[in-house]
Amino acid sequence: MATSKTRVYVTLSDQVNRLVEELSTVTGTPRATIVSEMLDQVAPVLETMIEAIRIVKEQPREAQRLMANFGAE
Repeated sequence: MATSKTRVYVTLSDQVNRLVEELSTVTGTPRATIVSEMLDQVAPVLETMIEAIRIVKEQPREAQRLMANFGAE
């Protein structure tokens, strides 16, 4: 059963476009597939970033404490 995917239009920098184009050429993989797979791979990092931003916005004192602990390590 196929899953529904959302189409997103993005503008790539010249450097990233060249790299994605070259990777597409050497692997035979469509550029859209390469970009989609890259974003899937960084999804856990995005989740962590979202949670960190939520803490900073909703609990600034907790964010300060976490940053102090991080700096101490």
